[in-house]
Amino acid sequence: MAAPLWYSRPVFITSTFRDMHAERDYLRNVVFPELEERLKERRHKLEPIDLRWGVETKSINEEQAKEMLMLKVCLTEIERSRPFLIALLGDRYGRIPPEERLAAAAQEAGFKTDLRFKSITALEIEFGVLGSPDQRRRCYFYLRDPLPYEQMDAEVAALYSESYQKTATAAAAAERLAELKRRIEKQPDLKDRVRHYHADWDQQQQTVTGLEAWGKMVLEDVWRDLKEETETFLRAPIPTWQEQERWFLEEFVQDRGAGFIGRTEISEEIVKLALSPQDPGAPRGLCLVGEPGAGKSALFCHVYLRLQTEDVLLLANAAGISPRSAEADSILLRWIEELVLFLGLTNPLSEKPTADELQEQFALLLRRAGERRPVVLLLDALNQLEPTPRARQLTWLPKVLPPNVSLFATTLPGPEAEALNARIGIGKKILAPLQTPEAQKMIAKICQRYHRQIHPQVAAILLEKKDTANQRCCGNPLWLQLAVEELNLLDADDFSRAERHYPGTAEEKLHQLLLDTASRLPNTIEGLYDWMLDRNEMVSGEAWSKAFAVLITLSRSGWRESDLRVLLPQLSAAGWDELRFAVLRRGFRAHLVRRGALGQYDFFHQQMRLAVMRRYASDQARNQQTHRTIADYLATLPDTDALRCSERMVHLLAAGADIQAAHYYAGFLNETELNGATRGLAELIFAGLGTTPNPGVARLTGWLDAAGLTAAEKGILCQRFNFYLNETVANAGGLKTQQQLLEPVNRELEKLVQSDPQ
Repeated sequence: MAAPLWYSRPVFITSTFRDMHAERDYLRNVVFPELEERLKERRHKLEPIDLRWGVETKSINEEQAKEMLMLKVCLTEIERSRPFLIALLGDRYGRIPPEERLAAAAQEAGFKTDLRFKSITALEIEFGVLGSPDQRRRCYFYLRDPLPYEQMDAEVAALYSESYQKTATAAAAAERLAELKRRIEKQPDLKDRVRHYHADWDQQQQTVTGLEAWGKMVLEDVWRDLKEETETFLRAPIPTWQEQERWFLEEFVQDRGAGFIGRTEISEEIVKLALSPQDPGAPRGLCLVGEPGAGKSALFCHVYLRLQTEDVLLLANAAGISPRSAEADSILLRWIEELVLFLGLTNPLSEKPTADELQEQFALLLRRAGERRPVVLLLDALNQLEPTPRARQLTWLPKVLPPNVSLFATTLPGPEAEALNARIGIGKKILAPLQTPEAQKMIAKICQRYHRQIHPQVAAILLEKKDTANQRCCGNPLWLQLAVEELNLLDADDFSRAERHYPGTAEEKLHQLLLDTASRLPNTIEGLYDWMLDRNEMVSGEAWSKAFAVLITLSRSGWRESDLRVLLPQLSAAGWDELRFAVLRRGFRAHLVRRGALGQYDFFHQQMRLAVMRRYASDQARNQQTHRTIADYLATLPDTDALRCSERMVHLLAAGADIQAAHYYAGFLNETELNGATRGLAELIFAGLGTTPNPGVARLTGWLDAAGLTAAEKGILCQRFNFYLNETVANAGGLKTQQQLLEPVNRELEKLVQSDPQ
């Protein structure tokens, strides 16, 4: 698997709330920016995780409410941030939540410990360090010396020290804190990881000061670890786009294939067919057809993993997991590279191969590879290939597969399935619904991730629920997954939001809530998505939930966390909140994946995009404004940034900002950014194939007549249309498309020559 372009290095900060406000701000404003600068040349991004930022002005009630939210996500965030954790301890032990809430958080993380009288900070330290020997060498504890409490007002001192709290439990909390510190300092393998530091107190400003020496200590401590673990990246070459595509594919396969359940008969049929000697006239492959959510991609991934253990050469592609994964030429270029490597040859392709050259060389190399070993072509989501006749009709693949080569593909019902089924030796099979035993195993598998077992009564409700066609809902794997994930998100905190009150113990209440919720779950995928979005609005706020969903939906392959830190506040009109973002991710967890070389958050299934479009993004004018906001943000990134290079033109076009797009394309662009912008323009043209004249071409060539562009800019546009865009669309667009593009370019060049012969 190829190394990603950029790695993320999360660092989790645990501390009590308001007494560590100054230290957290100093980390955020001074220490972490310096670490980010040092990491840049190693292609790493720092990702600080402090769920307590922004609580210092809250009331006690709001602080407690935020603590309850933290319990839902804190252990997950620690898991995400490993291996680095920074613990800040002063003289506050912190508030102790109800034991059942602590138990719910610990159970979901699979963490067993004594939870009696434990604060959130203590739980985080136990889970993140003390309960995990491997993490002890990847953490630092900073213990603050006592502040001059005698100089403070009693009320202020109580915010910083348990000893000044006027409560019945203050003394016990102080002793628990002292015991926690003793336990940390007594650990032999933490001796060089525990630091004491001094801080001053500004009586006039009523705040902690004098943190410069402490900040320098933290900087050098953390950098020492980060430097050691990132040393090799100083010399590591930047991966090629082919390596990045393999990274996307491997992540996709591991994510979708790891929890695969059922489909034994069809998966074994595929494997047997792939491994069987191929006599003349024998079946050469299979096209698996199914409705959205039927489990096609999961089966693809399972077969991929299964065939990796066999003596076959596997050439695979999953359309839709990245922009290039939908392009026929990119698939062929990557597969030819893999065939050349397998055969030990020199790549025979020219620098800019034509469609005919790509197809001819692929067929030749495929035949030679089949003479050495069985070759299997695996294609997922044919319906998500680029919207060109060549891609969707599969004319880029050999008309007749060479001997010892088989092909298996998945797709929605439609022309792609018919085109493949028309091939000699390629059969067609409708993917049947899950059977009840398979659905039962899938329910248990999902619950196992959260260290839970579902009660048979609750499972029975899901298994018996029928859709509008009187078919079992659980036959659709996507519906079943969404439904079970919704149930796993419920806990004791949901009692207050339930429509009815339940009698009995906490365990009995939760059981009744699960039964009631399972009964009320919608019987369609669309309904479940709306249910989830309703819940996220209630928990995280409508503005944040909507902005997050829309940003992902209007992207092509999702966004990095660094992008969301800027874009989410702009679209939601609310400042960045680390805790809210963590809670939001938890709410979307059944629908969200983090994939690719850049670690982009993207939706798990294409159906989620459709649901968000229907609910939030049906206003075209508002969508255009969002695209404009995104394009403006991308313009602020360095011109070497991967997403700026690949996505800025796409969002300018979607925003309807044609003049700005024309200025951009005619401006100074490095080769990577120019290629990315050109691909964005080509996608516009591909979307118009099949319509004469092509509306995308007409829109782009209209730039040549636009007011506001200089003659020099028009000349550059002509040059780039002629040599970059034309070459990009030549393979898929056809001669008529090229003619429609180049004739206006020729006329404009003639006008430019006449107006200025020099």
